[in-house]
Amino acid sequence: MTPTDPSDGPHPQTGGTPFECGLVLLRAVRDYRALSGFLVGIKVPDCRTAHDALLWLMLVRDVAGAEWTSHSLLRLSGEDLLHDLQRALLSPGSERRW
Repeated sequence: MTPTDPSDGPHPQTGGTPFECGLVLLRAVRDYRALSGFLVGIKVPDCRTAHDALLWLMLVRDVAGAEWTSHSLLRLSGEDLLHDLQRALLSPGSERRW
């Protein structure tokens, strides 16, 4: 399985992959499975915050289905995401709203 990458480069305003591109890609991946029976993984590059990760998870679940939220079919990549999660988890007394 080769992950499909929805990005043609960073989004000019957010630096991440635009959700509109992801929506088009997810519909294509869903339709491809319906026609061929093959599952294709999805890679989301430059996912910068935990909030973005949750938005992508919800988009994937709602468009392609819960099956695509597994680690074998969905990859959220981005060093900034790791730092954001570490900050949220390791900051004493911080209540972060995602």
